[in-house]
Amino acid sequence: MNDQTTEQIELVLRRLAEPVNIGGKEVDPRLWLAVLIPVLVAGLFYVIWMYFRDGRAVGWPWATFLASLRYLVYLILGGVFLLPALQAWETSEARSKVIVVIDVSGSMTSIDDLPTAGVTPEQLPTRLDKVVGFLTSERIAFLKRLQDTNPVAVYRFGGRLDEDYKLFEGGKVASAAEWNAWLQMDPREWVLDGLSPEAREICLASAEFTIAQGATTVNWASEWRALEEDRAIPRQIRDEERFQQDKAKLVDKQKKLEKRLDVRQQVLSGTNLGDSLLALVNREGNNMVQGIVVISDGRSNQGAEQAFQ
Repeated sequence: MNDQTTEQIELVLRRLAEPVNIGGKEVDPRLWLAVLIPVLVAGLFYVIWMYFRDGRAVGWPWATFLASLRYLVYLILGGVFLLPALQAWETSEARSKVIVVIDVSGSMTSIDDLPTAGVTPEQLPTRLDKVVGFLTSERIAFLKRLQDTNPVAVYRFGGRLDEDYKLFEGGKVASAAEWNAWLQMDPREWVLDGLSPEAREICLASAEFTIAQGATTVNWASEWRALEEDRAIPRQIRDEERFQQDKAKLVDKQKKLEKRLDVRQQVLSGTNLGDSLLALVNREGNNMVQGIVVISDGRSNQGAEQAFQ
C-alpha cells in the first residue's frame, strides 16, 4: 500500500470548536459570537463617547490615538477569549498499487530469434532485451498507462524474490540503460542508487568506481567492499560538507554490499516461479494490490508444485 502522510498546521479558535453546554444540552458554539460581537460594539461606542468628550482638552489627534489603543486592547481581549491555537493535522492517504514482477534468471538471457542475412547471433536480442524494449516503448507505454490509476511497484525474481523493488508513480519512466542495469542486478548501480546527481558523477569519474579491463561489476563489488572507508569513497565526497548525506549512503551501502551480493547470486541461480510469487503475495498481501503482472519465459526449474497450490 502506498501511504502518503502530510502534516498541516492551521489556526483554530477552540472556543468556537467546542459546543456550549447549557442545562445539560449542547448548543452551537457560535453562540459565543452572539455575545462577544455586541460587547465589542458596545465597547467601540463607549470609547468614542469617552474620547469625544476628552478630545476637547487634549486635542483630537492625541484623543484619536488613545482611543485606538484602548479599543485595540478590547480586540486583543476578545481574541484571547476565543482561545486561539495552532493545531497540527496529519492527513494519511492510502492508495492501491499494481505489482509487476520480472524474471531475471539466466534463461532470460537466451536468444530465441534465428540469424538472418546481415545479422550475426551477437546482434540478436535476448529475452531480457525484449522485455526492456517492451517497458521502454513509447507506443505501448505499459508502465505509464498503469500509473494513470495506480502507482506501480516492479520486483525481480529468479531463484528467489528480490525484495528490493522500484516504485513508479506520477508518470515516471526509466531509460533502457537504467532498466538493463537494474534487471541485470548490477552491484555498482545498486551502490550508486540514491546518490545526488553530482555525487554520482564524481563517483563514476573516480578511480574507486572504475572497473578494471576484463573484470565484471561483481569483481569490482567484491574488491570495493573490502576497502577501507578512506579508499572506498572519493576524496571530494569525503571532505566536502555538502556531500555528507551521500557519504553516509555510501558507507551504509558498503556495509550491506556483501549481503546484497549473496541475494544477487540466489536470484540469478535459477528460476523458482512458485516460491517467488508466493513470497510476493505474502509480502504484499495486506496491501491494496489491484493486480500482479508476471513477466517470465515460464521456465521454472526450482521449487515444488505445492507453492502454486
